[in-house]
Amino acid sequence: MKYLYYSLYQFYTKIIKVQRDFPPVINIAGVLALLQMALLFAAINTILYLWNGKEIVPPYSGLIPGLIGLCFYFFNERYYKSYEQEVIAEIGSKTKVVRMLIIIGSAFIIPLILWLWMGDGLYRIICFFLGREPNLFN
Repeated sequence: MKYLYYSLYQFYTKIIKVQRDFPPVINIAGVLALLQMALLFAAINTILYLWNGKEIVPPYSGLIPGLIGLCFYFFNERYYKSYEQEVIAEIGSKTKVVRMLIIIGSAFIIPLILWLWMGDGLYRIICFFLGREPNLFN
């Protein structure tokens, strides 16, 4: 998570420059909360699909992921508000090549996590390893 935090910190401070208006930890905690919530619900959806079949609609409201995402946001913001400078200093002390690899890796990880959740990628991967044909609408 600290590598994702560093990559997002670089994005929000170097490209968007949000530090002029408010601390970047506010945006970064939100993105990390979204990613954590996406991983959690990718696993929940996959379990439901494997158990009941892909034809079912997940039996929870969209409000539940939102509330869980808010909880993740609250804990991320509190944690990284005090830990931010240590993360930036630790990763900033690494070589430029390592920092670029961290940023490039994060640029691949973020869409992958979103695909695992929104594109039912985790279900497809597990069906592949189980040797089953995924029962998908599309």
